[in-house]
Amino acid sequence: KHVRKNGKVVTKKKDKNSKLPVVKNNGNNKDVKGKKNLLNGVKIEEVLPKSQVQNLYSSNKNNKENKKPQDKTKQEKTDKKSQKKDKPQEPPKPKPPKSIQSALNAIDVDEFNSIFEKSKNHYPDAPIVWLKELVQFLNQKVPVDVQDHVFSSKPEGYPLNLVPSGLKNVIEKSVKEAGKNNTQLFFDICLTSMATDMSRGLPALGNKFYLQYISMNEPNLISVNISKHVTLRNSYQNRPNIGLSILWAVGHVGIRDLHSGLTTFKELFLPLLDMKNYTRFVVKYLLDLLNRKYDESISTDEFLLILDTIYPDKKNFPVDLKEELDRKVTNLKALLFKNKEKHHAYVEVLLKKIVTNSNKPYQNCICDVLVDIFANDANND
Repeated sequence: KHVRKNGKVVTKKKDKNSKLPVVKNNGNNKDVKGKKNLLNGVKIEEVLPKSQVQNLYSSNKNNKENKKPQDKTKQEKTDKKSQKKDKPQEPPKPKPPKSIQSALNAIDVDEFNSIFEKSKNHYPDAPIVWLKELVQFLNQKVPVDVQDHVFSSKPEGYPLNLVPSGLKNVIEKSVKEAGKNNTQLFFDICLTSMATDMSRGLPALGNKFYLQYISMNEPNLISVNISKHVTLRNSYQNRPNIGLSILWAVGHVGIRDLHSGLTTFKELFLPLLDMKNYTRFVVKYLLDLLNRKYDESISTDEFLLILDTIYPDKKNFPVDLKEELDRKVTNLKALLFKNKEKHHAYVEVLLKKIVTNSNKPYQNCICDVLVDIFANDANND
């Protein structure tokens, strides 16, 4: 420090006994403030132990670093809350229908018919487009999760027999106005679409309604293209739910037409007889053909085809199915003898079968048929 002595400014001598160092400022306060480790001219390191100095510096750093993340976290929480408040509440999703019947009853017939009329007006020369739009509409309106894809426990004609008359009239009208050629083409497209939709887990009942209707009412159109359906079946036969659905859809040709049914059985069904997932459905289809009353008769080739199925040389064939088929032999004979041709023409073919097939029940059945043939021919003469 400076003091006046005898009118002169002199510097006071440093007190040797003072332990605190005196720092010259020279009017420059910035230098003192800029030194972080000085406190009133005293170095912190000289007063505090080294460990405490390190703790002091580290705690200051942590405080500075922690302040920013906490502030950011608070800001993010605030932003999220504001976003939640700003978002409009979504309307509750409609509950899916509990059954096919309830879903069909909820459909507005006028809306369904309007889709048909509008599509027909927009695309007068493209009936396939009309039918596709109607199928898609039904798929969306009947999104019912079906466990039994062939409706094995349901009566014949299910689920088409659930369709209300108003909706069914539109289905009939759309198919009729499309014409036979377009209907045949659409059946192939619809069958493929059903398989594709099912493989993706999408609703496909709309496809099934149309497939069932066309198959029942235009059996000849469907059986003529059986090779295409076989190709599609081959693509999906390792996925039983889809493979069975293909058989189910095409198989409706046999409800009103025996020959279409037998053609379908031979080409589409029979090759899957030995596959565990298909055996029962294939046999059930044959039993249904034999149980129905047709005005048609069968040829010897068709007779023998069915007989080979009734008496298979397979050890793993289910016993209950074998017994049920055995009881239908009488029905099979009746279909054979409906043929107006001279039955003695069958004799040579049947005799060859007795020789080539060693199955005793099979041989006995052939012998019974031969006896009936000789008896009928004798009576006619």
